[in-house]
Amino acid sequence: VDEKIAFARAKTKAVTYHLDEVIRIHENNAYVVYSKTISGQLQTSYAAHAFTTLQNTLINYELVSICRLWDAADPAKENILTIAGLLKNEDVILKLVNAERSNWPSRIDQKYAEERANGMDAKIRQTLASIDAINASQQLASMMNIRDKHLAHSLEVTHREKKSGPVAPLRYGDETKILDQTIPIVEHLYQSINQTGYSFDDGRTYSKRHAAAFWKGIKVSALE
Repeated sequence: VDEKIAFARAKTKAVTYHLDEVIRIHENNAYVVYSKTISGQLQTSYAAHAFTTLQNTLINYELVSICRLWDAADPAKENILTIAGLLKNEDVILKLVNAERSNWPSRIDQKYAEERANGMDAKIRQTLASIDAINASQQLASMMNIRDKHLAHSLEVTHREKKSGPVAPLRYGDETKILDQTIPIVEHLYQSINQTGYSFDDGRTYSKRHAAAFWKGIKVSALE
């Protein structure tokens, strides 16, 4: 059990770093892909073709990066499903819950300690249920299918399509929905396993500020 928790703790720290990177990419794409900040300056120009390539490259890299977070469980991978596989063990959950309870050893705090422990137990189970729901969602299946079919490989038919038939196409904006669902999950995993809080709010605020400072400061003058 201790080895599973230590392994999960290391994986969670790594996933937190990877998610921070995805957030930075996403906030840049908000300007490059979803706004007229740059594209609105190009008007009718041959340069627009190059800019379209840049847009596609950046959004595709964001898709690949999110898919890495939700890839299949594997001890060699740093992703959410690998962590969930380690947590889906009653002894592991009990150990984490008891660790939370032990943070309040005083008899005066006994009632509060039980509330914290019960809250930790509920949070772990709710987080695991949320992970299963996202992993089974159509949006994630569509994103994974595009990654497997066109970005990671060049396939006529993916294993997913062979098994389940045609997969609905991914729509612009679906990656934002999955990212917004992923952030609280990783926060809850970090808090439960690493026994300390972690919030992506500040990092996302800084990423928005940095992206705005760069892209809003660019003036484009196409040569032709």
